Amino acid sequence: MKKRAIHLLCYSLYLGGILWVLWGCNASKTPVDSAALEALQEQIAARNFRIEALWALPLQSSGLVQVSNAGLLPPGSNVSRISLINTPNSFVLKGDSVSIKLPYYGERQIATNYNRAEGIDLETVILNLEISTAAKGNYINLDFETQPKTERLQFNIKIYPQNRSLITVYSNQRNTIRYEGEFENLSERK
Repeated sequence: MKKRAIHLLCYSLYLGGILWVLWGCNASKTPVDSAALEALQEQIAARNFRIEALWALPLQSSGLVQVSNAGLLPPGSNVSRISLINTPNSFVLKGDSVSIKLPYYGERQIATNYNRAEGIDLETVILNLEISTAAKGNYINLDFETQPKTERLQFNIKIYPQNRSLITVYSNQRNTIRYEGEFENLSERK
């Protein structure tokens, strides 16, 4: 009985600690400056930006776990978070066209082109672009589709005023993957 009481006390302290950390993290969030958000909205409306991915966040699968266990992932990476630092990649949106060169980590359900690069590598026109501001007003959301040859890709991009971004790629042939990266306005580049 005494061991059970000690176990219950430790468990309560553990849960209390987790709640304290979560509450503390939530309380430290600073509201987004409305001027910064408006500037970001203008930059995105110009449709001339680039995102460089720093991390790939693939959907975990048994195949990816085997790759990780074999030691084939870059240093500092694990199955759910793969470093893309020093890996050339880009996502460039100019007008109504997009150029994407992103490495892909995950499984393909349908293999149609054997002699094609395994990453997401395409230059095409975007379809059904929707741009909106999040309900809380802390990021800009872009949704669009592409359909290069046989694969249909849907993109959801969240761009934050701190020049951070999150790209989610949905495919009819591969597992979903996300990329964390940095946003760069190409209009300001000289």
